[in-house]
Amino acid sequence: MLNLSIILVNKNMKKIVFTLLISCIFVNVTSFFVCTPNYCTGVQCEEANCNSTQILVPKGSFCGCCPECYRKLNKGDTCNSPFIGVPFRGICADGLICGPNNKCIEKKI
Repeated sequence: MLNLSIILVNKNMKKIVFTLLISCIFVNVTSFFVCTPNYCTGVQCEEANCNSTQILVPKGSFCGCCPECYRKLNKGDTCNSPFIGVPFRGICADGLICGPNNKCIEKKI
C-alpha cells in the first residue's frame, strides 16, 4: 500500500514539474515580444506600398513604429483575431466599423 502511494505522488510531481517547466518556457518566449518605451528609436522603416485590397495604417507595425498595409475588410468580414493577444492585420473598409460580433458592419451616422 505504501509503495502505491509513493508511485502516485511521483507521477503527480512529474506532472507538476513538467507544467511548471512549460510555463516558464512560455513566459520566457513571450517576454521577447514586449515593446520597450524607446524601442522605435533605432527602427528603420521600409516604405509601405499598399495595393487596392489593402489600407495603409500609419503605425501599424507590431510596436507601432512603422507604417504597414493591412488587409481591407468588407462588410461581413471578421475584423478581430479570435485569439487574445494575437495581432490582427485587417481593417474595415471606409464606411464600415468593427461591430460587437467581430464582423465589419455599416457605420451609422
